Amino acid sequence: MTARTDAGTYSQLLPVRVMPFKVSAKVTTVRVGQSAKISITAAEPQLGRPAVNVSQPGLAAAYKVSVIQHSDTKFTVTFKVRAGGTAGHATVTIVGTDANGGIDTQTFIITVK
Repeated sequence: MTARTDAGTYSQLLPVRVMPFKVSAKVTTVRVGQSAKISITAAEPQLGRPAVNVSQPGLAAAYKVSVIQHSDTKFTVTFKVRAGGTAGHATVTIVGTDANGGIDTQTFIITVK
């Protein structure tokens, strides 16, 4: 960034971190049996649908959820919170491959009550 004024010029370089996905949900707190819908927008085109897994507190293993692809950068996921788990933070992990073959990974938290 460079700023110029009558007093002089000032420049500064700053690192910027860009996340691979913008992840949003209208509801981020859910109960067992309730559905959660997540919208995913990739920062760059993906080679197909990303893989999405949910790690829910109290369950021994993460489970894979289906992804709907709307374009090479827009996706949605809808899943029901599974019974048998406990209250806490469920981690939604998104892993995709961008058009250049790079691996994109991001997590998103949903609260389970």
